[in-house]
Amino acid sequence: MNTLRSILSLLLPLLLLTGVTLPACAHDQAWREDLPPDYLSPLAPRDVTATDDAGNLYVLIHELHAPSITMQVRAPDGSWSPVSDTAIPMSFVINEFVTHPVTGNPVALGAESIGVPGAALVAYEYTGASWVRTEIHWPAAGYGCAFDYDESGRLHFLYWDFDSGDLYYGSHAEGSTTTYPVSTLRGSSYRELEIQASSQGTKPIYASAYEATGGFVFTTVSVNGGENWGVATVAGYGFTGSTYSGQQMLTELDSEQRLHLFYRVELSGGDQFVRYRTLGLDGSLSAFDDLEFGSFGWNVFLLDDRPYYVAKVSRAGVPLVVSHLDADGWRSDEPDPGRSFSNLDGVDVVDGEVVVLATEHGSLDKHTYVTTTATLFKDSFE
Repeated sequence: MNTLRSILSLLLPLLLLTGVTLPACAHDQAWREDLPPDYLSPLAPRDVTATDDAGNLYVLIHELHAPSITMQVRAPDGSWSPVSDTAIPMSFVINEFVTHPVTGNPVALGAESIGVPGAALVAYEYTGASWVRTEIHWPAAGYGCAFDYDESGRLHFLYWDFDSGDLYYGSHAEGSTTTYPVSTLRGSSYRELEIQASSQGTKPIYASAYEATGGFVFTTVSVNGGENWGVATVAGYGFTGSTYSGQQMLTELDSEQRLHLFYRVELSGGDQFVRYRTLGLDGSLSAFDDLEFGSFGWNVFLLDDRPYYVAKVSRAGVPLVVSHLDADGWRSDEPDPGRSFSNLDGVDVVDGEVVVLATEHGSLDKHTYVTTTATLFKDSFE
């Protein structure tokens, strides 16, 4: 503990100068490590885990020279399956791997080359016996897209229109797709898109874009099914956004239909961090918090509307950190203190347990850490 205090005393002046929030440290989180982890390298830095109603955790795997994307499954007892084929072609560029809110099955969502200019927006749903391919819309321009299911199972998405070059919103349900232009979202050189939608209350749809050229994050909202969009809110500006090609932004929607925004900020001096703030339906934008940046993997999720941020942070020791926001600010915990990591491979909530997958620095060994959501909610961070 004295060593920790010494380190904090050295880091605090620097952090105050950079504006990075240093979360308070937890001391009694009950993390356990599953042994052996037995999973291979995931498909992409973006989170590629999903669950089903039976408590299985699915991980999409990247294997060199494999004819298709492959998969491993972690059973509720912590054991891992052998690698199996998915029938998802290697030309498929994943955007989301999620659990369908109605069927409870894992679904891979993304863009796929179909031999014509542009790409098709496609869903692959795993039924437990096979992968069912559904073509959502085509052609989209390139592979810039975003997806979200609302509670009813309707799929909402953003994409670039191949012919016009404009940004469009679409929704898909029961085999039918409807699209509208998103004319109020500013900018043109979007590095990343995000969408969040709800079928509850006023049925809001939030469309967000990370505009790299000018260093902006824009968000606009529709409450009539995407037919019309409100004035865009500038959630962030004044950063370069140009020297990092990894994940730029993630969003989540809570039960009060408030948007939680996490986006990477890079200042002119090279300092990087993840900025967090919320946006209400009335356009009200909260003050921001700056969190430690995870250069090789970071992810977010909500538990009972409480935001969590998980990252392999870029500081001495390159630790794996799980942080959450409570009434007193951001609090953090390290599932495996003293160990260094090179990648965050995935995060998911499975049957009341939070599962974190990470690769150790140097040895490249895989690690699986598990804790209960009840433990995460304990007010034991002081």
